[in-house]
Amino acid sequence: GDSTDGTYKSIAAIAEKVKAEKSERFELVYVGWDLYDEDCDHAPFAAKYHSLLDISDEERAALKTITSGKIGAPMLINLRRGTGTCGLDGKCEEQGVPVLVALDLGAQGMLTAGAAAYPWSEDKMKEAAEAAKARFEKLKSSQANLQFLKDEEGADTLLVRTKGAAPSVDKDLVDLGDEGVVGLYFSAHWCPPCRGFTPKLVECYEALKAAGKKFEVVFISSDSDKDSFEEYFGSMVTSTGDQWLALDYDRRDLKASLSEFFEVDGIPTLILLKPDGTMITEDGREAVGYGPDYFPWDAAAQARGAAAATERAAQAKAVAVEEEKKGVEAQRAAGGAVVMRVRGKPGSITHDLGRKTLEFGRFATAGSPDLLTSSGVVYYEFEIVASDDGVPQMGFALKKGAWAEVQDEHTGEGVGDDALSWGLDGVRGAKWHDGDAPWPRKWEVGDVIGLAANVDAGKIAVSKAGDWAQEGYGVVFEAEAIKAGVFPCFTAMDLKLRVALAEEDCKFGPPPLDIWGA
Repeated sequence: GDSTDGTYKSIAAIAEKVKAEKSERFELVYVGWDLYDEDCDHAPFAAKYHSLLDISDEERAALKTITSGKIGAPMLINLRRGTGTCGLDGKCEEQGVPVLVALDLGAQGMLTAGAAAYPWSEDKMKEAAEAAKARFEKLKSSQANLQFLKDEEGADTLLVRTKGAAPSVDKDLVDLGDEGVVGLYFSAHWCPPCRGFTPKLVECYEALKAAGKKFEVVFISSDSDKDSFEEYFGSMVTSTGDQWLALDYDRRDLKASLSEFFEVDGIPTLILLKPDGTMITEDGREAVGYGPDYFPWDAAAQARGAAAATERAAQAKAVAVEEEKKGVEAQRAAGGAVVMRVRGKPGSITHDLGRKTLEFGRFATAGSPDLLTSSGVVYYEFEIVASDDGVPQMGFALKKGAWAEVQDEHTGEGVGDDALSWGLDGVRGAKWHDGDAPWPRKWEVGDVIGLAANVDAGKIAVSKAGDWAQEGYGVVFEAEAIKAGVFPCFTAMDLKLRVALAEEDCKFGPPPLDIWGA
């Protein structure tokens, strides 16, 4: 029931392709098995497809039997009518009784192999795997001069651009010559790190074009559907209107083969090649990060770039640490609790003391160790001021272990990721303590969230707009470890928060006594 998930649209497109290309009678039935979260709805899908929404206990049992209990959403269960005949292997089918053809958890087989592997049975998937292996070998043999970017007949039908002349592998890429570089850019709009890197790559592309350098990029999309691809590709344009190339989105088979061939296991990935197909680096993202001055990013240039980047990073860290020290001193001079970075690289959090806001870029954690509370109730609240698809983990931590001192490196762990802290996340709908568990609540820009820890009771409670009694709010954690004393801390990425620690800065207030129970 998740309308933001492009999987459904991709499945429908493959189904239409099966019917168009194979003249098969293949119909989709949307089964409303469960809902991902409170924002999901089966109704829009029921309006598009044949559907089964009011599933009886008998039907649920039957579906579980068919899948041997391994049912989950999304999942493709492909059935056909029994023929009423017996095969040469001695197996017989009853006339009209459904026969299981394929079970595809996540519909990954269907999405990866496409219409060519219909009906996605074990035999057809084995054929698809063998075909993929053959394509891999063909890619290997056609890597020279980037011929793998041409179709099976050697024609220029695989690359596209939004405007201008149709792309040519030989003219646009191979003819760049010995001084040229070609980047294969594996990316997708749904991927936050991709959206962060793409503008930097466009900027570098524009600078090199302006300098007369021979650099070209081919975008290879992992977007969920063609509309998303076209929108994202349309953003890959310089200020002067130049746009790089892209692999035709419909060639999902070649995209999958290229991903396997270049061992792409995450995005964004930028593979840098010479126009003759020779590998420069599989980590073009890092190479481009050194800047256009280090083009063509060969081994020697990358070494110089890495040395310069290390020096710049050291200087930036020293400046950031000094700025943070000044911020702490200013807060102490003004009186009251100090908010400071406690985990993540220096400079990863911008603290506006006047507005009492914290702006998080990379995943990092701030907190107020000054408010370590060993008895009674400690309360604070925060307002989500702005978000760029950001994520929060807001809560409390013990001043023990990794939380006993400031960590100056990116760890990838935030509040609640370990056994010494407790966090809440109203964006991803999770509560965190030594891992995550479902907590289907929703926070949006403008929401004011209150968090309180009753140390004596060993409980943590949460409110939204001062309401502690609404469903899912109130006490959310109870643990003996909390009685050792906790302090407020907040992890975020791509979020701007206004944090209130002092009573006079809060819009609401701590929970009433009855929230804590007996």
